[in-house]
Amino acid sequence: MAMQVGISGDFLALDLGGTKVEAALARVNSGQLVAFNTVRVATGDHADFASVMTAVTRELRITNGHGATHPGRQIQGAAVAVAGPVVNGRAQLTNVPWAVEESFLQTLFPAARVRLMNDMEAHGFAAVALMAKQLGVALPEGLLVESSPLLAGPVDPHGSACVIAPGTGLGEGFIVWTGTAHRPLGCEGGHASFSPINDEQMQLLNFLRHTQGHHHVSWERLVSGKFGLPNLFLFVTRELGIATRAEGLEADVMNGNHPVQALMTAAENGDPAADKVLELFVGLLGQEAGNLALKIFATGGVFVSGGLAQRMKALLKGKYLEAFREGMCAKGRFRPLLSRLPVIFLEDRMTALKGAMVSLFL
Repeated sequence: MAMQVGISGDFLALDLGGTKVEAALARVNSGQLVAFNTVRVATGDHADFASVMTAVTRELRITNGHGATHPGRQIQGAAVAVAGPVVNGRAQLTNVPWAVEESFLQTLFPAARVRLMNDMEAHGFAAVALMAKQLGVALPEGLLVESSPLLAGPVDPHGSACVIAPGTGLGEGFIVWTGTAHRPLGCEGGHASFSPINDEQMQLLNFLRHTQGHHHVSWERLVSGKFGLPNLFLFVTRELGIATRAEGLEADVMNGNHPVQALMTAAENGDPAADKVLELFVGLLGQEAGNLALKIFATGGVFVSGGLAQRMKALLKGKYLEAFREGMCAKGRFRPLLSRLPVIFLEDRMTALKGAMVSLFL
């Protein structure tokens, strides 16, 4: 795996989500990043992917108002990350009634290398770029995401790795060593069945199944912003009987756009219900991260990403770090192994976007 020496040109990447689309245009000259321009458009403002691409290319001055390519603008590569599975070059988005096809990208940019990928594959490429740097692969610094250690441990430079990314939903992915390079693989593991490990979690499972009517309780029902935080709040306040003292917190958590912010504010002010919800959430995040690490034997690292984790950065690294560590490492005889694995926090807001971009160079 190596960047093409002396490569030059313009490269386009998109991170296509349920509420917003982020896009970037990178200009590379002789292997060096000389410009990285970004734009954001609202998903709901567009009827289909073609409309999104019209808006993005216009905003980034790839095309003019009439759809013609600006002189001197030659797209060498285009990559799109989507929140949903990609099958045979086609993706049907989970929360948006669109289809996205790789062949359409190729029609827009006939001379370009094009890639359509699951958003967790893009998160994986962001991690792979960091791993490649450790192996001496030259990449433009501006395409590397910001990262920091969450739990220290020795890194096997040729080891496999995993990525867990709580956001609106729960994204999961794997990174494998092929013998010559690391290769990210997206998956839909967030929809796998939740597995309780103690009496409180058995109580949580039964509450969601019998009281809330969720016949299949997936990890996403617990470790996500849209589903997990509201479900945990209901469990803590109604099943465990821990009342909130924060005015309006229930409405903010159950109906708000950013329930984690309301919970963090309440917890900082001493609210016992908010504190319990966040402690449960972080422990469950660690628990599923440990599950992934065991399945892939992640000696190359466990990468934590996602917008929700990034909003919780201070708490993940501070007050609730031990909850994450215990959740991850409480695997019986394999506690010593998991305790040695490095956990890396991908804290860049544009992790998926930069990952999609860097995939064009690796």
